[in-house]
This record gives sequence, structure tokens and C-alpha cells, in this order.
Amino acid sequence: MNQEIDTRPLRKLDFVTDLDGFISMIIYNTHPDKGIFIAPKYFPDKGDNSGRWYSHDTGRHYNRFEYYWNLKQSNEGQSSKVYDVDKNPDHSYAIDVFERFNQNLIHDPCLGVPMYVLPITSIARYHDAHAKYREIVNSEPPHVRKFVPFLKKIGDAFDAEHVGITGSYLYDLYQDFSDLNFVFYDDVVDTFHDLLVMENALLNRQEIDVKFPGPSWQGWLEEPKTGKELLPGLKFKGKREFVIVKNRFMGSMQDPGDHRTRAGFWLANTVDVYPHGSFTKKPLGIAVITAHVSSWLDDMPSSHFHVDNVTILGIHHRVSIEGISEASIVDRDIVENLANDIHISAVQVIGEFCRMFLYDEDVIAFGLVEEITTNDSAEPVHELLVGGREIGGWIFPLQESSS
Repeated sequence: MNQEIDTRPLRKLDFVTDLDGFISMIIYNTHPDKGIFIAPKYFPDKGDNSGRWYSHDTGRHYNRFEYYWNLKQSNEGQSSKVYDVDKNPDHSYAIDVFERFNQNLIHDPCLGVPMYVLPITSIARYHDAHAKYREIVNSEPPHVRKFVPFLKKIGDAFDAEHVGITGSYLYDLYQDFSDLNFVFYDDVVDTFHDLLVMENALLNRQEIDVKFPGPSWQGWLEEPKTGKELLPGLKFKGKREFVIVKNRFMGSMQDPGDHRTRAGFWLANTVDVYPHGSFTKKPLGIAVITAHVSSWLDDMPSSHFHVDNVTILGIHHRVSIEGISEASIVDRDIVENLANDIHISAVQVIGEFCRMFLYDEDVIAFGLVEEITTNDSAEPVHELLVGGREIGGWIFPLQESSS
């Protein structure tokens, strides 16, 4: 198996099981020598059958890691932590994650922060999402027959080479409550959006918590703005700020005969925008911009898209979004020079905003400005990194989309 892995493509949203039974998701298409960038997802219980997830392949019981990536950066662009964890009594995080994976750390090619790498020699089994889709379509095994209506709709809408099966049905950890998760590869965004609209599978209401720079933020280039003037639908409840967005985020496909039977969706690129080892990234500050989304079709699956008509409304050389509402003394020349020197040409989206649909329209966005230098280009480019608990920030359509 390891000899096969040495020569095969290692694809985003495929999974691997390591020699100790840990199940991890592959998070990129390009990787360091003799290793794979992973996000650990499931770990075997201690043999007492206490795990909620039962493996139909090995007979073992599993629990799931409940973690998030805590990638807060200092002014030097370094990460203060690799992972933090939500409180979960089912496992000791220090034992299950840090002591196990912390010996294999390398900088993540997407965010420029430490990320876990699994050595190729530690892989016991590779779970190929595209191969699993072909297998299920061709054989229709009993455990997926309740999903046949979904499979037919997907088969009618997409060419088979653009579809995979990821999640628990990929690595045989499915339970009665599990969704069937499809992954769609590369240039299928229009087809996918049409399917979601036809199946009423776009969420009709989504609340997004936001942090908005207040009037006292020192990054504004013009007179201070209030959130309601700039961000459509911004609402306040106590100390909470949030936006209600309609019909923008992908939901799930429901079986009208059994609402417990659902199909979920992911999008994935098969070519990384910036392959591992081909570039460097440097954080320059945080910014609020308006822009026009000029291209989703080619880049949407990688959550990386082009923008034009960019206007910087505010920018600050601090690279952490924490404390943005606080007043602070700042050299105005620094702010103005940053605004003059930065020319944002793309936005990279992570976290929940990966599941948001925007088309040929104007947007407002808040995030981390990064300078990217590639090995084959003399001039760096500037991009805005948006979304997720890792970085924070947000992107929304400028037109009113909330109630």
C-alpha cells in the first residue's frame, strides 16, 4: 500500500487511516516530501466499545476529535498555537493529538502556520473519494440504497469524473444518522448551484457572527463609519453582532419521505492555487474593502477567487482581528502608505464562508491582507484572507440580503 501511495495523487478531501487506526482528512493536493498534510478526524476508543462511531471495516469503535484550528498570529506573523480544543470528555486532547502529531509539524501552504503532517510510512489505508463514488454507483450496496434517489440526481447532473464520496461512507464509519457527503471537483460551480436551487438546498436563513471595526478603529481612511452603514443587515443583540443572510449558503438535500436521510456537499479543487513549496506569504495588516467578484467559475472550488474594482475603506498594520473595536494610537502615515502600496487582486476564503455562493456582484469583505511571492514571479501579489475561527473576518454581498 505504501508503494502505491508513493506514486498516486494525494487529493484534498480523500482520507487516510494510519497504522494506529487514526482516521484523518487530507487537506491539500500538494504535500511535503514523504508526508501528507492532514486534519485528524477520528480516533479509536480504548477497546471498551464506548465510541459512538462503529467501523464496518475493522469492527472498532471510534470517537471524533472536537477541535478547531487556533491560528492567532503575532505581529511577526507567527502562530501562537497550533490547535485548541472544544471541551470533550471523550478524550484527552494532550494525549490524543499533541503528543501523537506534534512531532510532525510543517508550515501550512495555505495559511503559513504550523500544520500536522502524517509520514507516508505511517499510512495503513488510503480512502479514495472518487473511487468510492464509482464503487457505490456501480454496485449500489445495501447500506446506501436509501440514497439511490440522490445518486440518480447527481448522476444526471454531473459527469462522473467530477464527483466523489467523502465523509463517513468513504471510510466505512457510517451510522444510521450519517449523511452521504458528495464532493464535486473543479469547474462545476454553475451546475452545482443550479442543483441546489432546484432542490431547495440553499439555506433560507443563516446567522453569521461578525466582528466589525467600530468608529474608533484607527484604520479608517475616511470619516468613521458605523457598521449598519457599511454592512447590510448588521444587527446587535447585547454584545453580539451578527448578520442574517438568505439563500447564500449550501445546505443539504433532503429526502421528502425520510427527513433523516440527507445528502451533504463539498467543493474541492484538484490543483492547489499555490502548490506547497512554491511561495511565501507575509501578513501586512487587516483591511475592510469593497470589490467586485470577477471570477468564481475557475477558482471557487479552491475557495480562491479574483476581484476587481477594489476600494480599501480601512486598513491597519495590526495583523490580529482581536480588539479591532478598541481605540488605539496609530501613525496615520503608516495607514495611508499601506493603502497606497497594497493592490488586492484576490480573496481566499476559509471556514464557513467556503460554503457561500457569490456570483458576478459587488461584495464587502474584512480580513487579513497577505503579500504572496511565488518562485516564478518577481512581483508579489496581495490577497485578502477571510473567514473561519482561525482568522476571523467575513465577506457578504453588498445588496440587502437579510431581514
